[in-house]
Amino acid sequence: PWLTRWQTAGICLFAFLMNWLVLPRITRHLLEREEDRKRGFAEGIIEYPLAVGALATLFGSRMEIVAAAWAILAFGDGFATLAGRSLGGPRLPWNADKTVTGLMAFIGVGGLGSTLMALWVITDAHPGSIPPILMFTCYGAATVAAFIESLPTGINDNLSVPLMSGAFLFSLTALDPGKLSAHSDEILMSLASGAAINLIISGIAWATRTVKPSGAVAGFLVGTAIYAFGGWQAFVILLLFFVLG
Repeated sequence: PWLTRWQTAGICLFAFLMNWLVLPRITRHLLEREEDRKRGFAEGIIEYPLAVGALATLFGSRMEIVAAAWAILAFGDGFATLAGRSLGGPRLPWNADKTVTGLMAFIGVGGLGSTLMALWVITDAHPGSIPPILMFTCYGAATVAAFIESLPTGINDNLSVPLMSGAFLFSLTALDPGKLSAHSDEILMSLASGAAINLIISGIAWATRTVKPSGAVAGFLVGTAIYAFGGWQAFVILLLFFVLG
């Protein structure tokens, strides 16, 4: 809580250089996995400080979000691995390399660590100004991050987990409940219209085999949300991007 955005980013840059140039010589590559040795560098160890530095750069105006997203990576991802390896359990239907136990550990421990880290920063910088829905948002971000971590995307977790967590927290905490309440009827109408329109478009895209079933579902969800909260103008931009692509 005592560091500014750019002090944090500077420390992360220093840590990146240390992890890249110095750490392998000190440890004699003992911390690296087999694929890291073949690649010539430890991808996760190098990307970890870069991800935290990116959090500070992108969301440094809200350092409690930086702390919360970092905690999800540090505690959630770490405990998911420990729980999955030590306790085992049923495998996830969409990724046989991950377990339900690990997913639950990620959400539980990641959400708790995220809440505590955010509380630490908020109470130090702004005593007595704790948001009432803080735990809800932190556990929501941990849930989103847990599912992202479980997907076999090929993107390193040290990048995808903190950046998506930070973006989710930043977006959710930027919502104004008063404005949502005042425009609730308009939003519900747009939500219904967007769902109907996107159901048709997703069905056509699926039927013409331009997307897979998972792509049709993802397109429906994203398109409906953009139509509901951004209006038809924002949706047209999305649709033009899809058609041109």
